[in-house]
Amino acid sequence: MRVPATREKISVLIALALVPFIARAQNFENPWNLPDFSATQISETHGLGPELPPWKLYRSGANFRTEQGPGLGTIYAPSSNKVYDTFDNGAVCMEMPMDKAPILRSPLQVLPGTKVEKKLVGSEVVEGHSCTVENVVLTSPDGKTLQAKIWAADDLKGFPVKIEALGSPTFIFRDIVLATPDPALFQPPAKCPRVEDIKAKRLPPVKTTKQ
Repeated sequence: MRVPATREKISVLIALALVPFIARAQNFENPWNLPDFSATQISETHGLGPELPPWKLYRSGANFRTEQGPGLGTIYAPSSNKVYDTFDNGAVCMEMPMDKAPILRSPLQVLPGTKVEKKLVGSEVVEGHSCTVENVVLTSPDGKTLQAKIWAADDLKGFPVKIEALGSPTFIFRDIVLATPDPALFQPPAKCPRVEDIKAKRLPPVKTTKQ
């Protein structure tokens, strides 16, 4: 199964904001201290790449789900060390270990051990929300840092409605609901082959030479 080139480019573009913090999917923590939620992620690319469609995000405990377009979804299930890419509304699916999965697709997913330091710099109304504006420094487990600015909505328990960092897309979050999403969103399709098995079926048969 070939993932469309546009989707691959989008995934790489999203990673620009987060390297080395979410280079590949792993068992991630919640340094933003966010409750369970659903939201729409808007990515303003500023000419860094193709225009990105809105993505839906869902979080329930450690589980995370992204929907990158009609019929396209990714489920992260750290408790089972699995990631599921689904296509055609779940009619097609691939299962893979988290350390072999594609890059994470939202700045709200961060590698374990990442430290988040915040400094208050002001207040501003963004997306109709009164926000606390903070400069943020994220420090990855290997000591590398990323500086960003977030707009944390006062009426949404500090949920960041906007995140921006130099040289990366600006992320805006809308339709935010602070509640546990439907558990069915985090259930993979009943039949979901492993990516290793899919690749194995594509390998040409080994030719032997008769002696």
